[in-house]
Amino acid sequence: MIKAVFFDIGETLINETRLWSLFADWVGVPHMTMFGVLGGLISEGRDHRELLDILRPDLAWRDAVSSFSTQVGNAFLPQDLYPDAIPALGMLKREGYFVGIAGNQPAEREKDLLEMNLPADLIATSGGWGCRSRPRRFSNESCRKPSALQKRSRMSETASITMSCLPPLQVLPPFISFGDRGDIFNATGPQRPRPEPRSTPLVNSSRS
Repeated sequence: MIKAVFFDIGETLINETRLWSLFADWVGVPHMTMFGVLGGLISEGRDHRELLDILRPDLAWRDAVSSFSTQVGNAFLPQDLYPDAIPALGMLKREGYFVGIAGNQPAEREKDLLEMNLPADLIATSGGWGCRSRPRRFSNESCRKPSALQKRSRMSETASITMSCLPPLQVLPPFISFGDRGDIFNATGPQRPRPEPRSTPLVNSSRS
């Protein structure tokens, strides 16, 4: 029986197009170039922080993000939520599921989401739990936190590195084609039939 549903953050609930576009402008590269390189890194299962090594090797990632945050702002805003994000979360809450939001994000993004008052029982980021570079620990923590997760949960996740940690934890990770990056299928991740774009419903109303 499925008792809990977890959602990834970036490009599942949050449309990151606005922030990445602002970052491209700040770095001084065309939007299409930024998104092309970013998509390539993701499709190869590489760290998105390698982006500047390719586009602006003169800039260190940590320093660039810090300066960008100070000068422009690097926060998730309510306007960045996909239109069906809140309705989907709310529907699951009303049906009695434990609703979790967890993703590989810095601690600051956790604060952004908490301020949105989303209908969720748990909002967490790898940065907030101090395991940003340790995906298996983050997956373990995600499953241990809610007491409802005694049997099985369903987690939407596009990051193959996280998906590879889920089977031993008895978590069912459906591949959902959703958002700008959701259509990228990493051949090195768990093998499953690839659905047609948008053909898989965001939420399966069945509890079994």
